[in-house]
Amino acid sequence: MTSDNTGVLHNIQNALTQAFAKIGLLLEALRVKIAQILKSLDLTPAKIIEICSYMAVGFFVGFLLKKQFRLILWSALVFVGVIWLLGEFDLIVINWGHAQNLAHVSPDDTIGTLFSSSLQWVKQHIAIVSGAVFGLVVGYRLG
Repeated sequence: MTSDNTGVLHNIQNALTQAFAKIGLLLEALRVKIAQILKSLDLTPAKIIEICSYMAVGFFVGFLLKKQFRLILWSALVFVGVIWLLGEFDLIVINWGHAQNLAHVSPDDTIGTLFSSSLQWVKQHIAIVSGAVFGLVVGYRLG
């Protein structure tokens, strides 16, 4: 009786060893395939962390935007109105030249050139932008 149990246990052990060996080979092949994909996309660990960070920021912005949209909208409108009124009464002076330098906008830029330069920036940073947009959409949907 014990020889039958020992034989069955030995067969089970062999089957498990073979199964784990096959699983190990499959996981190694999957790891190699993922490494090839990441290399072809030029994704480094630092780039992946940056994309995930923008995705998290997008998520929180989308979540808060859905929850607090009216408050954010009214706050922005009141802020713009107060700044405009303070500027009209000459209580504050806005240095528009400095503001244009901060925004990297020259006085002779048109909406077309601003749009094309923005589109060029988005093309250069497509992974980050898509991560942020994905996070924003998911955050807004879950909010």
